[in-house]
Amino acid sequence: MKMSRLLLLSSFMCAALIVGCKENSKEIEALRKELGELKVKANQDQQSQKLQSEISRMREGVLEGSVFIVTKARENVKMGLVTVSLFDSTHARMAVQKVRTDLRRRSDEIAAQAKPLFADVETAREKYKAVELEYKAAREAAAVAKENLIKQFNAIPGRSRLNHFDLSNPEYRESDDAQTIERKKAVYAEYRSKVDSAEDTRKGIALKGRAEYDKFHPLYLAYNSLTKSQRDLIKSYEQLCFAALGSPVSAVQTDADGKFKLMTPRSGEFVLSASASRDVGSSSETYFWIITHSLDGKDHSQILLSNDNKTDAYGATSIVERSGIEESPYAKYEYEVGMW
Repeated sequence: MKMSRLLLLSSFMCAALIVGCKENSKEIEALRKELGELKVKANQDQQSQKLQSEISRMREGVLEGSVFIVTKARENVKMGLVTVSLFDSTHARMAVQKVRTDLRRRSDEIAAQAKPLFADVETAREKYKAVELEYKAAREAAAVAKENLIKQFNAIPGRSRLNHFDLSNPEYRESDDAQTIERKKAVYAEYRSKVDSAEDTRKGIALKGRAEYDKFHPLYLAYNSLTKSQRDLIKSYEQLCFAALGSPVSAVQTDADGKFKLMTPRSGEFVLSASASRDVGSSSETYFWIITHSLDGKDHSQILLSNDNKTDAYGATSIVERSGIEESPYAKYEYEVGMW
């Protein structure tokens, strides 16, 4: 505003001198005086800005650090081209706290939906399990009846035989006498009736089991889908916190050795954040850091961003807390289904 006023006055004076306004000499003199005062003031403002800039620079310190991951094989993997950002501590803590509050609310909502659904699944499962046990018993009874039929048939002297592959067509040999063949036919008829009865029972229970399965399975899928959404939500906790930080005060990138240098306040607490990923076999791993640090009035400090202070390590310097962010008691429902 002052510079605009200064330029306006300068232009006006030049115009006045060009047209030779003698009658306005007093006004021109007044303008010249104001112009001089504005120049002095602008000069002072420039000096003040330089002084403030110098004071600000003197209040800053240098933070040097490196980003790396130690593998299970104790190998140090340097994380190059990783952006390390500086945030105001109060802003960062408020952002992370909001994520915690929202996540817990959404997690509690899912748990509230899961509770009655879990009861329905349990009821349906018990009915399904009872029929399943009944079916297995009937299947075993049918197998025993079949085995007994074969043993009884083949135990009668003679060459006629009954095998496991085709109970409906026993083999009667012409070499056997008529009496032996009749005995075998009688045994076959008696045990065939038992086998058929056991098989009919098994099929009837199978139909009942299928009906119970059709009730249980959709509930089972719905419940596991609901609880999976909760697990996915909790799994994304660190990523949500990282994204919530927003725009940093300043940021730098690590070099090929994973090292960085950042200007930070000498006094007071601030927050550093970083995210890195690497391929591990056919999958990838992603790491987040959201940690507090302070130069404690010094002009220089060093820091390491590694396994110990990642967000999922929940170390002392991390502002991402795990307490209160747990899965509900209604976790994944494990039950083998589909036998029908």
